[in-house]
Amino acid sequence: FKFKTVSKIDHPIRAVVSHSEFDIVLSYYVEDIWDVERFIRYLKNVSTIQRLSPRVIVYNKNVKISIEYLKDTLLADIVRVLPNRGREGATYLTHIIENYDTIANHTLFSQAGVEGITDVGLA
Repeated sequence: FKFKTVSKIDHPIRAVVSHSEFDIVLSYYVEDIWDVERFIRYLKNVSTIQRLSPRVIVYNKNVKISIEYLKDTLLADIVRVLPNRGREGATYLTHIIENYDTIANHTLFSQAGVEGITDVGLA
């Protein structure tokens, strides 16, 4: 019986580097754009989140609305189009898989349509 020797690793192990401290990841389809904007504004004004300089990422499954319009109206940092398959869980999983090596230190996943948001906070 012979033991195999362990060979030296030829390449360094890549460290995980985050591009963001906090990401707000929204799954958007046909929700009221102004309600979504109000929700994002509310989240960005929460003092704990605000200190982390949140980045807003919107995954759009509605081909009838332009990326530019969503980005400008929602003040999103990133808007990506996904095919309208699956539910929001599939959107979140896509985000995790496609960003596994640069995922934010903290990520809030949410549907874009949230009930109970008013101009003064949660109702």
